[in-house]
Amino acid sequence: MSEPVIDYQEAVLEVVRLIPSGHVLSYGDIAEILDHGGPRQVGAVMAASRRLPQEWERPDRRATHGAP
Repeated sequence: MSEPVIDYQEAVLEVVRLIPSGHVLSYGDIAEILDHGGPRQVGAVMAASRRLPQEWERPDRRATHGAP
């Protein structure tokens, strides 16, 4: 994998980590925050990341493909 792809993945996951408890952001919202990519790119990062256990993956904090 190239460096920019890894940086984008890390950036997406960092935004998700920063979602306050009890709040929801759409994949499009995350892409807008990053000012890079779009909902599909964010969704691809999230899909790949869900194969591994993540500390930020909690029921009260989430990112979703649909509108909140």
